[in-house]
Amino acid sequence: MARRLQAEVGHWAAQHRPAGTDERLAARRARWEEARWQVRHVIASERNPHGDA
Repeated sequence: MARRLQAEVGHWAAQHRPAGTDERLAARRARWEEARWQVRHVIASERNPHGDA
């Protein structure tokens, strides 16, 4: 699921990149940002295994 979403975000970014921007670079950056968001979201939503808030 995560890989598919990263690919979709990359494809969208490549199609909507600013004029003069490299398509592959725009897609790569967007995939990275999506992956980073996913990791941060998972970490933030996990309960502390030690019982702290």
